Amino acid sequence: MATSTSNRPQAAGAGRKTRAAPNVAAQTTATEETDANETAEARLDTAVAATLDPALKPAHQRRALRKRELIDLVVTRSGMKKKDAKPVVEAALAVLGEQLADGRELNLAPLGKVRVTKHKQATNGQVLTARIRQPDPSGRRPADEAADGSDEDGSDPLAPAAE
Repeated sequence: MATSTSNRPQAAGAGRKTRAAPNVAAQTTATEETDANETAEARLDTAVAATLDPALKPAHQRRALRKRELIDLVVTRSGMKKKDAKPVVEAALAVLGEQLADGRELNLAPLGKVRVTKHKQATNGQVLTARIRQPDPSGRRPADEAADGSDEDGSDPLAPAAE
């Protein structure tokens, strides 16, 4: 007599393949997809904002500052007429270029301290490698913070004396 497998009691889940792993993988894939979509959306937002304001672009994607743009920025900031600002900017650039070519160190606030570290003669000109150290925008030095005894928010770290 043949026994039927359907009449035989089975333990719960016996004989069935579990699909927990694929479901977890599907959930992980969905989470990764959501993260990827959010990241792509954030990148798109940054790209759109960068087209409106080039300063928002990463440093390696910004174009170099050209003399014409520098003159326009100087005119905007100083309020001078372009015909008056242009010769001044050109003269300043010429002096700075000559001094750097001679290997002279520049200490020009607020630009900072510029020091030529390498000088190499190339066939089409000179190659200068320079280090620029700019001051902290807050104007405070780490030694100043320790010397004045105040916290970052300007409050005195010591409690008032009890009387």
